[in-house]
Amino acid sequence: MFDRDGRVQIRAHCNCALLAVKSEQEPELYDCYWQPLLIDREFASRFQPRSAFRRLLIAVVGRIHRRLLQRGHAQNDRGVLMPAE
Repeated sequence: MFDRDGRVQIRAHCNCALLAVKSEQEPELYDCYWQPLLIDREFASRFQPRSAFRRLLIAVVGRIHRRLLQRGHAQNDRGVLMPAE
C-alpha cells in the first residue's frame, strides 16, 4: 500500500512482510503503480456507464460467488475434501 505521501507500506500475514523497500525506491514504485491506474481510468471513462440492471446483476452474482466461497471454506474447515482449484 502507499500512504498519502507516497511511502510504501508492506502488510502481509506471511514472512514476505519482512521485505523492505528502500526510501529511494518509493517514488519509482509509486509512479509505476499509479500511472497505469490513471491510464486505465482515463480509458474506462470513454465507455458508457453500466446500466442499473447490469450493476444489479453483477452485485447479485458477486454475492452468490462469495456465499459459495464461504460455504466451501466452512466445509473444508470441517475436514471435507474439496477439489483442487
